[in-house]
Amino acid sequence: MERDDAESAAAAYRRITSSGGPAALANYRTAVALQRGRRYPDAKVAYEAALRADAGESGGGQLFHQIAIGLGTLYQQQGNDPASLQMLARAATAKS
Repeated sequence: MERDDAESAAAAYRRITSSGGPAALANYRTAVALQRGRRYPDAKVAYEAALRADAGESGGGQLFHQIAIGLGTLYQQQGNDPASLQMLARAATAKS
């Protein structure tokens, strides 16, 4: 994904959040778009926001599983293998 495409997608998902849409899902999709555009620090912030929102919205279901996998792969892309393994282990134990 091109950087401009990633930014356009991330901006669209941010608008969903700011208009009262489901924050966890919008932040997750923002994070995925940013990760695909290789904007790793911004993607990490969005994944962490998705985790916080998911805890308040549904708490640990299928979306948590997807967020945790995304964050785990992001950590792996950044060379942070211990954090990657920890997050992927959390994803493996999530309720589906």
